[in-house]
Amino acid sequence: MVSPHRILFLLLIFLGMSCVDEVNIQTSQAVRTLVVEGFITTEPGPHTVKISTSAKYGTIFEDFSKRESKATVRIRDNEGRVTFLTESEDAGVYLTPTDFHAELGKSYTLLINTLRQGDYASIPEETAKVPPIDSLQVFYRKTPTENTLIDQHSVEIYATWMDPPEEQNFYTWQNKGTYFIETFPENFTISTTSGKVPAPKPCCKNCWVTELNSDKTIRLFSDRNYDGKSITQLAANIVDDGGRFMDKYLVRIRQLGLSKNAFTFLDVLKRQLGVSGGIFDPPPAELRGNIVNLDDPDNTAIGYFFASEVQTDSIFIDGTVLQGKAPSRQINDDCRILEGSTTIRPSYW
Repeated sequence: MVSPHRILFLLLIFLGMSCVDEVNIQTSQAVRTLVVEGFITTEPGPHTVKISTSAKYGTIFEDFSKRESKATVRIRDNEGRVTFLTESEDAGVYLTPTDFHAELGKSYTLLINTLRQGDYASIPEETAKVPPIDSLQVFYRKTPTENTLIDQHSVEIYATWMDPPEEQNFYTWQNKGTYFIETFPENFTISTTSGKVPAPKPCCKNCWVTELNSDKTIRLFSDRNYDGKSITQLAANIVDDGGRFMDKYLVRIRQLGLSKNAFTFLDVLKRQLGVSGGIFDPPPAELRGNIVNLDDPDNTAIGYFFASEVQTDSIFIDGTVLQGKAPSRQINDDCRILEGSTTIRPSYW
């Protein structure tokens, strides 16, 4: 059984200190920790910073997490320019202005003033450079599951690029996808005291759905043994869920650069997320990021705020690439119920 302490790390999927440490969690007294998710890039905004507090632990597991609302959140660059973030309708989610973006050659500090946790600041991080993607390649993958009668079908997207020589580089990737889906609003039903009865909807059957990070795996790479060489690395694995490859799937790969410390933090996070709860797993660990409490430097937040250049490439994946497919999803409802959906055909489709 996975201990509640490890649940901390499930709060952090791809987060945004001059050092990164692993320390054993002490549970003899209750602890509430600030959790910060966010980073900025050279792409146009808005950029997002999410702030919450972790569950309180002690002799009693009191609760899970709470969004940190009504905080004052700012980003300051090395030239003293300060940008204020505004809280969105989603509590604890703070957005930069749309015209804000990171710049190469500049370093950035995240400043947070909370009502309950005090003042926090990140150690300044310079915007990390990243080389452009030269090409993307797609391969079909079949993966056995616990159910021996059902395989998982997916496509792997590999990015190829030329690593800059004579410098240490660290990489990570994000993915964004768009696909067409057909649903069946004419089959919609409602529940009544006498059972389900037909209630067909007049719209809509056809939608295009855009999703961010359908592959949520933290993918990292260091050029330690590949400095200055052409590198090909797995950037995303998109699983067929019965809807994504009904027609074709447009995947956009974002290649980001990391500092050594940001890479180390995400690598520790990745290993913690991979813990299965077995006896040979490493002991639970608390992540030390680069965000500290200004009144108590030993009280670090969970999270790592960084800035990165972004290089992007995209490729259409035809559904016929999959040599095996998942059973088709039949959605008996308006396709607009799907998150990120629109009935407007994209101009590039």
